[in-house]
Amino acid sequence: MVSTAESLEDRLDSAARPGDPDSLLAQAGLLCGDGSHAEGLLAVTVAEVGGRRTDWADPWRELLKQLRRHPVQDVRDAACAVVTAY
Repeated sequence: MVSTAESLEDRLDSAARPGDPDSLLAQAGLLCGDGSHAEGLLAVTVAEVGGRRTDWADPWRELLKQLRRHPVQDVRDAACAVVTAY
């Protein structure tokens, strides 16, 4: 699953930058709401990419907060590892 999330991040971070922020946010929200391990890790990946693209606009920060309270520990850990400001 980790390699799938990494591949997704590479694709979303490519020069083409596929997906507009609103669509990515909607998909990440669906993934987050599922509550499962795999979908949660993918939601973290999409949230990280979308957050960086939008300079961590409010909806992306809110999504990351939700992911930091996810029922699966690995998802919470991954979300907590996302840096939003230096």
